Amino acid sequence: MLLNMAVKIALAVGLFIVICVIPGLKSSQVVPDGLVYTEAKKTLVRGVQGVITCRFFGDPSAVYWRKRLNPDELSIMVVWIDGEVSGPRYDDGSCDVDENYSLIIHNVSTADSGRMYCTVSNNKGPLMNNYTDILVVDTALTTNPQVTIQMRQATYGILQCAVHIKARRVSWKKGTTSSANESLVVMESNTNVSERSGGGYYDGTYNITRDYSLVIKELKIHHEGLYVCEVTDHTGISFRNHTFVNVVAQPMEPFPIVQECLNAEQHDSNYCTLVAKSGMALTCQALKYYPSINLVFLYGSIVVEPSDTEEWENKDGTKNKTITIATRAP
Repeated sequence: MLLNMAVKIALAVGLFIVICVIPGLKSSQVVPDGLVYTEAKKTLVRGVQGVITCRFFGDPSAVYWRKRLNPDELSIMVVWIDGEVSGPRYDDGSCDVDENYSLIIHNVSTADSGRMYCTVSNNKGPLMNNYTDILVVDTALTTNPQVTIQMRQATYGILQCAVHIKARRVSWKKGTTSSANESLVVMESNTNVSERSGGGYYDGTYNITRDYSLVIKELKIHHEGLYVCEVTDHTGISFRNHTFVNVVAQPMEPFPIVQECLNAEQHDSNYCTLVAKSGMALTCQALKYYPSINLVFLYGSIVVEPSDTEEWENKDGTKNKTITIATRAP
């Protein structure tokens, strides 16, 4: 009797709630009528794999990836229907759809630039779509192949890494090859927050700027070598480029030094006058330079062959050098 009363009340107010679910799907899994979330813009790199994401709630019955050829025409690229992928770009092996319904372009070309649409269907049909504007570039990042940094002219060195894609993670490494593993400093970007980490960052020897340049603090000789900038995008694809750093240290002033001139009555940084009744030895020296230097004595325009040459390394990696010649009395 209570049931009959409930039915009569429902009929009286005209209230019915009907839930329709396609076979095989629970009501909580059905894609709701709402938004499809895509990246507004995406930069892909020519010649490598590219991933374009498409996010939504629930499980779809179909996902369509299409490319706009002109304002009035969309061309089907690939289609995912109940786990099966088809379409012209799937058939020719150039594209696929992964388990997250993202579009996979196996080998990006300049022809892939433009606007791509992701359309999602639920049991009511293709209800939702959104698009991503694609820009194709030749490289994900640019570095200077070789950089020379002068010690003592600056207390720090800067290595540039120009990033041309949206980066989730940028790291700098140092090693003998571009597959170096240990990160000196890392910048992780999440939403509008960037966090820095890495062994070199924590011990204060390295830092990374907002434009991803590596800062080498308190530049020393041992900082010379290969540095690798690695960029990872939001889909997990990584790109690398490298810079070789040459460290140069000019000799300490005064330079050059003739040791015998230091005790002469008349001398300055350019010349000195020595008086000898018989032959004497002259020694020229350079201190704390790197990586190499050439010292010579000239008699007029003639190079005088040294009788002795010595070169040794300091604890900081710089070098000292002396050459000695023997002169004869006039």
